[in-house]
Amino acid sequence: MVDARLPEWFAKGTIPGAVNVPFSTLDQSNPYRDQILAALGGKNAGGAWDFTNARELTLF
Repeated sequence: MVDARLPEWFAKGTIPGAVNVPFSTLDQSNPYRDQILAALGGKNAGGAWDFTNARELTLF
């Protein structure tokens, strides 16, 4: 489970077990964006990300 809110909001409370990956981290200007999306189970398919074979991802 990924809590995509900013760290300040995450620190105020979240769902137990959730990890914080702020939505701003997934901006195309982030040089680590592709590595993060791949770690979440995605595959880059010609510029689009395919999460078909990811285990299960809940983003809130």
